[in-house]
Amino acid sequence: MSKALQRKYYARKIEGLRSSNPRLWWRSVKLIMGLKSNTTRPMTGLASQLHDGDMQALVDSVNRLFFTQWQLILALWKTALRRRRQR
Repeated sequence: MSKALQRKYYARKIEGLRSSNPRLWWRSVKLIMGLKSNTTRPMTGLASQLHDGDMQALVDSVNRLFFTQWQLILALWKTALRRRRQR
């Protein structure tokens, strides 16, 4: 079957699912796009996209993100405290 026919077939098949059953619609969209549904390890897809499947690299990346955000929040908090004390 040609790609265009496949797209039309699947488009018709999942046409009403988005509003009637979002979970099934999303699962169908993933199948059409060729993405694997990985419910037992949901972060493997993200690790594959961002770090060639290296889960530890993903964990390190997320950790750096949260640490950086915490440092920014802490700096803002300290600045706000200093300004309050100056009043």
